[in-house]
Amino acid sequence: MKLQYAQYSPMPSISHLKNGRVYTLFSESSRIVYFLALAVIFMFWSEIPFHFSEVGAQEHRLFQNSTSLSSVVMNRLSNGTRLILKPEPDSEMLCISVFIRIPHAYSALERATSEVVSRSLFGASSIRTSDDINREIAKIGGSLDVLRTADYISISCYTSAGQFQSAVHLLCTTLTTAAFTAKNITHIQNRLISERLDHASSLENELRDVIQITAEEPVLDLNLISKITPELATQYYRTVFNPYHTVIAAAGKFDTRAAFRDISELLKEYTAESDLAIFSEPMMKLGSQAGKSIKSGSNSKMDRVILAIQAPRVSSPDYAAFTVLQCALGAGHGSRLIRRIRDDAGVGYQIGTSYRPDVSAPLLAYLEWDGHTASESSNAVLIPSQGRKLIEKEIDTLIMQPLSNQELERAKGLSIGLDLQRHERLRERAFMPAWYEAMGVGFDFDSAFATKILNVSTDDVLRAAKRYFPNRAGFISQRGSSN
Repeated sequence: MKLQYAQYSPMPSISHLKNGRVYTLFSESSRIVYFLALAVIFMFWSEIPFHFSEVGAQEHRLFQNSTSLSSVVMNRLSNGTRLILKPEPDSEMLCISVFIRIPHAYSALERATSEVVSRSLFGASSIRTSDDINREIAKIGGSLDVLRTADYISISCYTSAGQFQSAVHLLCTTLTTAAFTAKNITHIQNRLISERLDHASSLENELRDVIQITAEEPVLDLNLISKITPELATQYYRTVFNPYHTVIAAAGKFDTRAAFRDISELLKEYTAESDLAIFSEPMMKLGSQAGKSIKSGSNSKMDRVILAIQAPRVSSPDYAAFTVLQCALGAGHGSRLIRRIRDDAGVGYQIGTSYRPDVSAPLLAYLEWDGHTASESSNAVLIPSQGRKLIEKEIDTLIMQPLSNQELERAKGLSIGLDLQRHERLRERAFMPAWYEAMGVGFDFDSAFATKILNVSTDDVLRAAKRYFPNRAGFISQRGSSN
């Protein structure tokens, strides 16, 4: 197994975490084919007059009765850690996700410290050498991903079912005995610099850059990494890694009693003097760049416009309505952006929306096109300011006018279909309940989300558009421009 610092994909796709590994969607049962076909229908055949709410409700009932949502239990350990167990006896694989809810970084130094700690968790230990940790990771096999967002640090271990005890030991001892050395901090700084230098120009990377720029927390300053001492990293680790804000979820083949016993024993030293108060606004506010148009350098042959739009967290009562709203705006061939800009105006190589609340990201609406090719409708070359206006026109229309019933049903059906599709991956069936629980809405929100989508009305969607869409920031990347 190789330790990887997960680069989440802001692009709408089948993959959740881009860690270089491909997992087949057709490994568990034949129902996967049906759910995948359902999602494809929702995405590409939106003009067919299906009764999407009725179909979505039927599929949701089937999904609730399937093994992927059955027998989910949560226990709170004596130290305050929440443990979610989801045994799947027919699976030969195992995924364990650990979430540590973290406070928002209000200073650039705190932001850099949090990044260093998340990347140093498996670098050293107070009871083991680095070589011992590396050997343990190699023995377990599979994949080990660490992901840091503004709201949490997560560790996900995906491996064979026979490695349950070894995986649990590795993860639990990391929560209790991680250590931080000057050598490791320097290594992390060099790695981050190398990653930034190797940052290829692509739409996906620029979407990720916009997420970083518009985040509520300060942008990561690599120059501050050298100022982080082992003592500062240790202080952050001991304060933030708090059992009251730790959630562990396991999905796959394992014995629930043994799992509870082993994890309880390994975490008996994982304690905190007091509960650490962590609060996040239901609305993810844009950072200091909101409202500005920024030109960034690009060696791409394409021109790009990206709009970052204020969005709700999962804890917001607007979350379900906003999910439907963003599908109506830019998800799938029946969405407003694709129908009005690509189909009608003949513009756009890649166009759509990305909404990743699970990585604390705003809504992104994007348009990529060849700056040398004239559009089909006007027979003229599109300039970036015009591309932005095309996107904003559709956004403003959704603020002023409610969706038609057909658009609403299509967007609701697509939202449910994509949620069902995501749950076909074992690693998601561990990740999602843990994320919901860590964010304060409860692990059972995972099984209730589709019903919440079905209950969304046109008024709910219009209200969400009026609340969130006016606050947005524009970013332009022109072919051949300089940084």
